[in-house]
Amino acid sequence: HSAASRSEQSASLPGKPPDSSAPLRRTSSRSCRARSRARASITHLSAILREIERLKKENITPTERAKLIEAPIEAPKERELVILYQDYEAALRREKLYDFADMIMEAVRVLAANRDFLLRLQERYQYILADEHQDANQSQNQLLELLTNFHPEPNLFIVGDEKQAIFQ
Repeated sequence: HSAASRSEQSASLPGKPPDSSAPLRRTSSRSCRARSRARASITHLSAILREIERLKKENITPTERAKLIEAPIEAPKERELVILYQDYEAALRREKLYDFADMIMEAVRVLAANRDFLLRLQERYQYILADEHQDANQSQNQLLELLTNFHPEPNLFIVGDEKQAIFQ
């Protein structure tokens, strides 16, 4: 087979014979640049979503993050992050959705704001086991602290394996 016929065969649909009259499509440099820009945008958005997830794991809201912006060199990117974080949270609220990190953040927020509810849970759950604690983040630790801070010597059993830690 010649290179042209191999090229035509690879361009045909699976299970269909190649159309010898169909012209071979070449990828234009414009479409390559567009794909490259799209990949860069996806990479940028992925980085932003990872940073939002990290902030949520540390129980940091968009408002709290905005207050922390101090370094003038980082400020433009940090401001962009805060704006996107605020927009992301507004979109979630508007659609009545939440992401995984919101479950812990919301539990911490409700328990910190509602002392009676917290006391009921502290009374009900007097023994707490936190397994795989090597992977716990700040939000999860805050939740444990809230649930166990009533007793001077809480019944908190923590299990973790530093060899399995995903955080440094």
